[in-house]
Amino acid sequence: DLTCVDEFRSKHLPTLCHGEVQCETATLARIHAWTIPLEEGKGPVHQRGLLSERAQLSGEGSMCLSTDSHMSFVKAWDELMLQDWNLANNEFAVLSAYPLATWDAGIAGKRSYINLCGYFLENNIPRGAIGEPMSPKNENVLEVPTLTMNWAAGQSFSRCHAERNVPVDKELKWMFTGEEVNRAVRLWSHGYDLYNPSVNAVLHNYTDAKQSFWEHHGESSAMSAEQEASEVRIKALLAGKQVDGGFGRFGLGNQRTLEEYVEWSHTNLGEWGDYLRLHKLSPAITQASSDDFPGSNVEFCRSLQRRPVRDVNALLKSATSM
Repeated sequence: DLTCVDEFRSKHLPTLCHGEVQCETATLARIHAWTIPLEEGKGPVHQRGLLSERAQLSGEGSMCLSTDSHMSFVKAWDELMLQDWNLANNEFAVLSAYPLATWDAGIAGKRSYINLCGYFLENNIPRGAIGEPMSPKNENVLEVPTLTMNWAAGQSFSRCHAERNVPVDKELKWMFTGEEVNRAVRLWSHGYDLYNPSVNAVLHNYTDAKQSFWEHHGESSAMSAEQEASEVRIKALLAGKQVDGGFGRFGLGNQRTLEEYVEWSHTNLGEWGDYLRLHKLSPAITQASSDDFPGSNVEFCRSLQRRPVRDVNALLKSATSM
């Protein structure tokens, strides 16, 4: 089968390097690709977690972009995203939102952005609302990234120390709903701030968007047991409880608390309905009464203010610790 590196070498490298051998050699030396055999994969979270272990994340000032498959990028996407990240003026900013659809490429770049704000419960696990494509209100006013409580697996751009300090939990096997809120609360509690990008530089082909990884497994009973353990794991983390053996590197941080996240984001993480009512907090997203997924609460996220961290010096040190 043709690999992604082969595809890059044959279709894109000649345009990038204009046939210069030295450029081609240097570029290929910077590419590292891994293939996880189908029979070893246990869903997108598990495989993203394996990548977290293998990726080379060293280098002060390095940036990391995490995406899904079937992606496309606008011209000079890296420059656009770096400019946007710098506008957040925050070393611990994580720019994340569901990517714009490839069929909307005509409004990509600075002509639109996605507002992703809020969660609804699916099997008592929070799932991200539908992202709302937005147009800049005024072409003469510079748009900047805006705070959100969401993290989206399809697009996450940050300093690489975020990937190193808060790696994807590879123990969440056979899971789909739960990956994003897991990463959101862990990043936030470690002191990172989540933002919706103010540009659409990354696009996704949603033509045949479906989840069928559950079909590729060995023994059904083994998959069911691992999936059940994953659900117990994510629900325990979101309730502030422990699991046998602990969470290790995949637990919450100590810069902000889970209670602070719930109060700040008005999010029911599964067992927090009474807490929200007790504190007279209205959920950012009203639970849907039908099969339709609710949309983002645009105005709520526009009102969010950054929550201070417990220990600024420790947070700064975490950016340089290897």
